[in-house]
Amino acid sequence: MLAAALVYAVLWMFLRDATASLQGQFGELVGAEAVLSMTVSAVLAVGSPRVDTLFGGTERRQLWHRATALIGLALVIAHLPIVVDNYEDPVGVILALVSLLLFGVLTGLAVLTPSGRFGRQRGPLGWIARLRYDRWKAVHRLTAAALIAGMGHGLLDSSALRHQPVLAVVYLAICLVGTAALGHQLILRRSLLRGSDHRVQEVRHVTADVRAITMRPTGDQWAPMPGQYIDVEFAGIRHGSHPFTVIDSQPDGSLQIAVKANGNDTTAIHDKIGTGARAWVQEPRGDFHYRRVDERQIWVAAGIGITPFLSWIRSLPEDHEGVVDLWYSVRSLAEAPFLDEVAAAAQALPWLHLHLVVTQEDGRLTAQRILAEGTAGRDASAFLCGPLAMVHTFTRDLKDLGLTGAIHHEAFSPR
Repeated sequence: MLAAALVYAVLWMFLRDATASLQGQFGELVGAEAVLSMTVSAVLAVGSPRVDTLFGGTERRQLWHRATALIGLALVIAHLPIVVDNYEDPVGVILALVSLLLFGVLTGLAVLTPSGRFGRQRGPLGWIARLRYDRWKAVHRLTAAALIAGMGHGLLDSSALRHQPVLAVVYLAICLVGTAALGHQLILRRSLLRGSDHRVQEVRHVTADVRAITMRPTGDQWAPMPGQYIDVEFAGIRHGSHPFTVIDSQPDGSLQIAVKANGNDTTAIHDKIGTGARAWVQEPRGDFHYRRVDERQIWVAAGIGITPFLSWIRSLPEDHEGVVDLWYSVRSLAEAPFLDEVAAAAQALPWLHLHLVVTQEDGRLTAQRILAEGTAGRDASAFLCGPLAMVHTFTRDLKDLGLTGAIHHEAFSPR
């Protein structure tokens, strides 16, 4: 990304419109870089396994997706005052303002998240941060309009594009890539992704708000690594696919997921999906599969965050070498999915040590307690799965308290 931006800047300045002012030339370059950055963000939103691999995994791709979008918005904001005196086409001016307004709204959605500081506040910012996922997703589709408006503004108002065919061709190529990425997201996503039809074989009540759903393929079979997730689209559920960790897979291709009712769609899955329901399952993805990083490991799960660790436990043998401290934090015993199975595994497996923390009785789990009471030690590797705020807190605190091993995390949040 940085190399592409640098090459683009050199090309732009080398082929610039010499009749324009230096301020105008620089302003147009900033705008062109904004379109490039937003196009990269749109490509990263595609989220195919190939793109994940190119950027070093799903988590890094998502980080780059947000980062390039924010960089693009910053460039848009910087671009407008630099070139405001050079605008000639009134339609181009309108497109510029529309793009800026829409990108501002989208940036607010990216920054104001349910797990962030504003998610716990009252007022309009808190309301935006807690926006329901289906409404957030609908607003997020404005990305297409914002990017296309920005592209159109550049075509209509850039003197460099009018006077330098090479720059115009490069700019149009970038626009085509961005438009293709948007089209993939909005129109062609399902037809281009690898997926397979499944039928629900069983729905089991785990807790009051968690269901274990087993699906059997009627098409291609997937063989996920323990801890990976799949995007599942159930027939009759409105807002497309949702990611769920695979907690079990069988030789016949059957996959089991756990669904916690924490939004409109997941609640609808609880209410509407039963035996025989149709589901479209994308190929497995994710980097939170089991890795032999160290013989001593710390696993930290919060609530439904137990699912990847449950998948690991089910896949590892009794004679597995090493020591694992599994810290399972739940608000109450009634809200502890799969606790019976995890506790039974801890009794049967000599390498697994379960530390159950019921926050209503024991208080909040802390990094201090993990390092003081655990057996893995400060040079262990740590694996975290839970809400973003929890993951960030434990990552920071474990490092501050002297944990020298690597820290890996899986943060579950649709936003």
